[in-house]
Parts: sequence; structure tokens; C-alpha cells
Amino acid sequence: MPPDALNILVRIDPARARRWHAHALEILSAKGHRLRLELAYPRQEVPFVIRLLTMLERLLRPQSASQPGAEWQPTPTHGPSQGPCDLTVDLTSNRDAPPSSGRWLKVLYGGGTFEEACYLDLLNGAGSIAGFQDSAAPEAPRLARIAVRNPTMLSIGWDEICERLTSFLVDAVQDVAEGRRVTGRLPIPREARAWSVSDTLTALQARATTAIGRIAVRAAHWHVGWRHAASDLIKDTLAMPKATWSRLPDDGQRYYADPFVMSQDGRTWVFLEEFPFA
Repeated sequence: MPPDALNILVRIDPARARRWHAHALEILSAKGHRLRLELAYPRQEVPFVIRLLTMLERLLRPQSASQPGAEWQPTPTHGPSQGPCDLTVDLTSNRDAPPSSGRWLKVLYGGGTFEEACYLDLLNGAGSIAGFQDSAAPEAPRLARIAVRNPTMLSIGWDEICERLTSFLVDAVQDVAEGRRVTGRLPIPREARAWSVSDTLTALQARATTAIGRIAVRAAHWHVGWRHAASDLIKDTLAMPKATWSRLPDDGQRYYADPFVMSQDGRTWVFLEEFPFA
């Protein structure tokens, strides 16, 4: 066991357990930390509208079950009995009480303690703020503004945030093990301090319902097709070439229109307009 290894109690809500939790614990265990996993009750279920939306997105665009934001079924472990608990890592969305009386790290979503704030940020078409709060410096949590590559799909954006949280947690535990406080300079967003839980849930319900509606009732999808032709005399022959069509692929979250073709140096370029559904 490394000299700076810790005895760590990890608290997880089984209703909100994610693959990134499992991956982070695997990394911490490989570093020599001694872990004990505790399941927190009562369960705080993820809002049904969010579970429905992510399920529909994953059906339309299949993703691996090992994605960071995918569900995970944890099993409580008793862990080592030697020595006291050096650190409690609280990965739940419990908003009522500190994780423990000793040293603790608490995950923060959108600057607050419940992940619905991240969901709302993503449904508003933006990234979100996430990080960890240290009981040794609760007034200055370590937060980062996380940009996402595809803001039109909640499940993909959530996976990217969860992936970053994995490295954030590993780094934070290392800081504690080496005697440092886990602090940052990014302030908690004003809206995270001002909004109540009911405000967030009301807005989340509206945004998610709109997103589900776009999936369920989507207009006919416009596609751009292409094929090679020996000449451009269609205007004279009034006949299309006999070559078969190929469809220019898209990700289902946008459509392309009004293509313009240009050839140069043996290469063909297609310029077109892009229209995102979101």
C-alpha cells in the first residue's frame, strides 16, 4: 500500500449510479487507495422525462453500454477494516446535509449538488459547470466549465461531462492524499445560487418535453444525394445519368440542402447548407 494511500468511503445513490463512478473507483483502487462502497438511501430517482429522453436518444443513435453516463448497478462493499476512514467521497445528489463529520469531497453539478442542473444546461444548448467541493475549503470548490461537442443530444453531452468528472475525482483524491486542499477559482454561477430545486425541475420538465417532441414528431428528413456523371449535359438531354445514387450521411440531428459541386485537381468538393433541428 503506497504511503499516501487513503481509506476512502464512497457514497453512491443506486438510482443515479453511472459508469463513470465505476471507472473512477477502478482507477483509485489501482493507485492503492482502500475503498468501501456504501449505497445511499432513500433513492432519489432521476426525473422520468430525462430517463425517457436519454432512452429515445440511445435507441436512435446506439451507444455503448460502457459510456460514462450510462447506468451502472453497484454492489456495496465492506472494504478494509484497518484504520479509520480518511476521506468520504459523496457522489449522491443529497442536498440536505454534509456527507460526513470528517474530511469529505462532494460532487457538484452546474455549481449545485444535484445533477438536474447539468441536464438543464445541456438542454439549453450549452455545456455546464461541474467539479468537487472539499470540506477543507467549502467556500472555494474546484469547478470547471465543460464544453460539449454535440449540444443537440442530451445523452452525448452527459457522457462528456461524466468523462471529465472521472478525471476530476481522481485528481481531487490525489490532492487530498498529498495534503493539499481541493480548491478552484471559478465562482459558483449566480443562477445556481438563485434557483430553487422546484424552479430547476419545472424548467427541466419543459425543455425535456420539447426535446422528446422533436424526436417523436419530426418532419420528413431532407437528404442530399450524389452520383458520378460522365458529363453535365443533363440540361440538354433532359435525362438523369444511370449511375446509382449515394446519400450524403448526417447524424440525424440536422439536414443538408442546396448542394453546390466543384471539382479541382481530381478531387470533388460539395458545399451545402446545414440546418440543425435544435
